Amino acid sequence: MSDSKKHTPSSFDDHLRDLVRGILMPGIVLSAMVLMAFAYTASQRRARPHLHRVSFRLLVYALVSNFILSVTLVPMENLMKGPPSSAGRTFAAFASNGSLLFSACMYFCMALNLQLVLIHGVNGLIMEKYYVIGSFLLVGVCTISPLAAGQFKGLYNGLCDDLKFRWLVPTQSFWILLMAASELVCFVILMSYMLRHRMSVKRTRSDISAEMTALQYAAYSAAPILQFRGIILRIVLYPFLSCVLNFSGSTLDLYLAKHLENTELNFRLNVLDDCIFNAHPFLYALLAATDPVSTAQQSNTFDDKI
Repeated sequence: MSDSKKHTPSSFDDHLRDLVRGILMPGIVLSAMVLMAFAYTASQRRARPHLHRVSFRLLVYALVSNFILSVTLVPMENLMKGPPSSAGRTFAAFASNGSLLFSACMYFCMALNLQLVLIHGVNGLIMEKYYVIGSFLLVGVCTISPLAAGQFKGLYNGLCDDLKFRWLVPTQSFWILLMAASELVCFVILMSYMLRHRMSVKRTRSDISAEMTALQYAAYSAAPILQFRGIILRIVLYPFLSCVLNFSGSTLDLYLAKHLENTELNFRLNVLDDCIFNAHPFLYALLAATDPVSTAQQSNTFDDKI
């Protein structure tokens, strides 16, 4: 099998750095543009009520985290050439791991908030502070612990791959995989709930009595899960994308940390892993750039909870 053969350097290896930068730089530019656009929109009094949503604020926190991640990744390659004990190398590993994990937390909280509000009737405005505080605590524990133990110094050192694996799982991969799986569960539950509710309304429409007026039926069918289905389906796209990227990226990280052979397969998987990792800022910013903020046109006490 050709993939099990030892990797032979080719001209593609020389352009790998350009490929990574070609994916990363557009993400930095687009993330900055989206954040500036959101800031300008928030400064307008007429547009400000349309942004008063828990999910939107969580999205902004995640985009800021992704922007920090992308900016940190720019000098990463040069820093990794330095000594393992260098302060720059330690800070780059600390910032990239922390921002990646915090971003994953925010997208998970978006999915969780939708389920809690729409299905269980929880007040999202009250839960928002717990989302943020809980995410900061988790990120703090998972980044400060390896930093205090000095593990970030050799995180990207090929001589420390076994030790890296032991720290990678409990401080990053486990949590990101758990959030990705939880986002998928929330997505399936929410879509099933919306489908069941939609079918229930259709059955009611078919069984509607002559005495029920159109106004009465409209009031019955205008449930939040249907009234805001456009906004809900749009918000769901963020945790769904997060689930796909984080699950694939973390799985590749764990596989490559355990399989250190310089084979053609491992080389290709490593390139794919780099592309997925560096594509995070661009893909999230692209999705946010196409977010129709104006869809939240109703001034509704339920709307600001999602």
